[in-house]
Amino acid sequence: MIDEAAVWRRALSPDEIKMVMKGDMLAVFPEDILAITWGSIKIR
Repeated sequence: MIDEAAVWRRALSPDEIKMVMKGDMLAVFPEDILAITWGSIKIR
């Protein structure tokens, strides 16, 4: 099962790979998720 996927146009450096693996590069914030945004609009 794949949880998250990303594609880059170039090979990443070892440091960039480490940053991605730690979650610093692809962080998703709850306010950016469509379902949560839609739910908060419906509540108003």
